[in-house]
Amino acid sequence: MIARDTGGGRSFQGAGLYYLHDRDAESRERVAFTHTENLLTDDPEKAMKVMAWTASHQADLKRAAGVPATGRKLANPVHTFVFAWAKDEAPEPAHMIETARSAMEALGLQEHEAAYVGHDDTEHRHVHVIVNRVHPETGKAASLSHAHRKLSTWAEAYEREHGVRCHRRIENNRRRAEGARVIDLESRRRNAEQFADWRGERKRAAGIAHEKQRFETWAARRQADLERGKLDRLRALERAQDARKAQAEARFAQTYDTRPTEARLSAVEASLARKGLPGLWGRLSGRRARESAQKEALEKTIAAARQRLHEARQAVAKRAAAEKAAFLVREAAQAKQLAQRVENARAKREREGWASFGSIMSRRMQSVREQNNAAEMVRKYKMNKREDRGVYGQSLSRER
Repeated sequence: MIARDTGGGRSFQGAGLYYLHDRDAESRERVAFTHTENLLTDDPEKAMKVMAWTASHQADLKRAAGVPATGRKLANPVHTFVFAWAKDEAPEPAHMIETARSAMEALGLQEHEAAYVGHDDTEHRHVHVIVNRVHPETGKAASLSHAHRKLSTWAEAYEREHGVRCHRRIENNRRRAEGARVIDLESRRRNAEQFADWRGERKRAAGIAHEKQRFETWAARRQADLERGKLDRLRALERAQDARKAQAEARFAQTYDTRPTEARLSAVEASLARKGLPGLWGRLSGRRARESAQKEALEKTIAAARQRLHEARQAVAKRAAAEKAAFLVREAAQAKQLAQRVENARAKREREGWASFGSIMSRRMQSVREQNNAAEMVRKYKMNKREDRGVYGQSLSRER
């Protein structure tokens, strides 16, 4: 049996993120079981929130219980312990829970809120205990200054009952009973390293998530700019096409104006419609036949003009549709190119690490600013040279 005090902290949420999830992931495959003590919920996520509420209302609990509000405010209400068994041992969850409960009684924490989290991701089955140092009724903070010694004594009693596995613990407890100071530096170092690794991984994961969010924001902004530019260009194209269409209609109205021909046709039809003596004279002189031929020629002329006008309008509409189709093809190609660039950038960030995205973007912006500054310097230099040449030319003309 390994019983270890793994230290304390300020955040129940952070403890829940570490013990209730897999390393560097939001899954919970390594969690074999969970159990709560002195809580009204069996949900470990809710248990973390309840314990956080209890810790934040410590002063109110003391006031309600009549406990003097003395001393400093508790900075680290979270405390954790771990109990692990040997490789060849396979305790049931019920036994692990009873063992953890017995250890909490040995530490005087049997009335405190706690959550037990069993893990099976290592060769040693183990259970983590997340305990709230603030008493849920009195608001008093439990003293855990000698928790490692009490745990060592309790673990020795457990092994004497179930089989001794760690003989060095017995020797260390004997020396402590004789007054010697025995510190397990290796265990402390290992705890510190594990916590430092976890904190570093969480920080790295948070940085990666932040850079991914920045990248997604950048990609969405580029896509929005592309869509906005496409809409603006489409509107400009439609306005230009409408203007060209209006010019073409004005030109068509002048080119294919059939009103004079229609007026002559109306006059011919009116002449053909006359009856009586003028009509008889027209038939006898052959004028009626000539006006009938003229009427057919005028009708053909009007029909041909209208056909050409229709074909010209169709040509304008067809050209406008072709321009719009070509525009849409170009815009689709630009969208595809942007999507490919975003995907390439995403793949590059996956290969090189997301943390480098911010530095790359800042270097690009710095490069753009440097290019702009250089261009401005060149422009000012050329302007000064032109001014110098102008002054020199004026001086020569005065000398002459």
